[in-house]
Amino acid sequence: MNKNMVVDKLVNGLNSLLENGYIDPNSVDDEADALEYLGELLVQDETCCLSFCKKILYTLTSRDGVIKGAALDFLLLSDDWQDAFDYLMNNSEMLSVQELKIAFFYFCCAKNETAPYPVPDGLFKKLRSQYKIIKNDSDLNSDVRFYGLHEIYDEFINSYQLND
Repeated sequence: MNKNMVVDKLVNGLNSLLENGYIDPNSVDDEADALEYLGELLVQDETCCLSFCKKILYTLTSRDGVIKGAALDFLLLSDDWQDAFDYLMNNSEMLSVQELKIAFFYFCCAKNETAPYPVPDGLFKKLRSQYKIIKNDSDLNSDVRFYGLHEIYDEFINSYQLND
């Protein structure tokens, strides 16, 4: 299969995800399919993939946290990092456990960069506020533990020497 055919298949699948909530109606693991398609599109056509990442962040719901987390991660690590920062700033109160973990992990790593991207004023405060809400939500306890949110939050706080 040539590259254009591969990209077309990936784009069609991701469009189906955005429109219908699944890549393939016969699949038993939509989340794994979505991650596979998005990751492969990043390899095949980064610009197209990053465009889908933005659409995923603003289209899917918080129950799609794993795929939204991957989309956020791809954007944070790309030249489109500003779009990721804007998303975090404007949607901090709706971030899923997975998205919040990705954000904290990114900023922990960025702390060691020689020239990290400028963090918008108030972003850390917003992320910390959402963490406190999620931390106290008993319905999310299993996700918080499973994804190791407490540990990465503690690392974030220590990295930036913030008072908790």
